[in-house]
Order: sequence, then structure tokens, then C-alpha cells
Amino acid sequence: MKIHQIRNATLIIDYAGKRFLIDPMFAPKEAYPPITLKSWPYHDLPIPPKDIIKNIDAVILTHLHIDHFDKYAQELLPKATKIFVQDKYDKNALEKEHFNNIEIIAESGIDFEGIKLTKTECLHGIRSIAEPVFLGNGMRWEAMGVVFKNSNEPTLYIAGDTLMFDGVKNAIDKFKPEYIIVNAACAQTP
Repeated sequence: MKIHQIRNATLIIDYAGKRFLIDPMFAPKEAYPPITLKSWPYHDLPIPPKDIIKNIDAVILTHLHIDHFDKYAQELLPKATKIFVQDKYDKNALEKEHFNNIEIIAESGIDFEGIKLTKTECLHGIRSIAEPVFLGNGMRWEAMGVVFKNSNEPTLYIAGDTLMFDGVKNAIDKFKPEYIIVNAACAQTP
């Protein structure tokens, strides 16, 4: 297993002979208006986007917020790219953008060429506070984590955009991952 953090939640994970791109956000520096203090992203990508997508076997989108899948990534990825999503809603949204090789990761797990991918729960902020902000900005509340399992690799758990709560503890207890990736950016809304 090899994990390469590109920026924020954007990762390349080489796992059991397959290369996964997680939550691609390819915007150039300061492409988006300020949420709180200044335009973002704060830094340019360390690798050109066309090089990031080279030899990718699949993309995993934990959810469709702009900081996990932006218009720059959407325009660059070939429409036949294998993409894994959390639910039918996200699948339908991608199909409207003409992506045509989309699969939903189930809580019971699915197989991708010998790798078991399992959806886990997320608590995407304190719901009573965060959900109205998301909905007010045309965004969904839902997000997922993902567990990677293969007999030749350590178990990997990408917790996703979540607070620590029983769902995360349950995933750790159930899957006993050797490695856990968390999105620990202390994101806040005004």
C-alpha cells in the first residue's frame, strides 16, 4: 500500500495492485471565493492534474461537495472512469454529468477486482448546525467513509468528513484497520 496526499482530501492510494483517486479537487490556487477569510484553495496542486489521473483504476467520491469533487476534476476525468459513490442520489448526479461507469459502495461491501470496499457512516458535522448551512448552499448533508480490505494488504479505513462518534468507533471495532486516514482540517462555517 502506498498513500500519497495531493491536497486536502485528495489522495492517490495504491492498494492491492490498483490505483485509486480519492475526492479529486483540482482547482488552481484561490479559484474559489472566500468562505470565511480568503479565497481558496490556499495552495496550487503539487502535481499537474493530468499527471494525477494517469494510470488511475478508479475514483472514490466520499460525497459531492466542491472540496471533494470540483468542476476542474469533473471536466478532466474521462466520462468512462470507474467511479464509486455513497448512494443513488450521487450516482444520479454524476450520470447527469455524463459519467457512465458508476457503482454504489454498500455498507455490506462490494468487490472491486479482489479488493473489498465497504461504506461506513459519517457524522458530517453537528447536524443541527451543519445541515442547514449545507442545504442553504445547495449541498447535501450525507457523506461516507470507506474501508479497503485485501488479504495481501493492511486494512485501510478512510474515515471521510466526520466527527468522532459511535459510527467511527464501530467501524474501527468491526474492521480493525491498521491504518486510518482522517480529514482533520478543523473546517468551520461562519
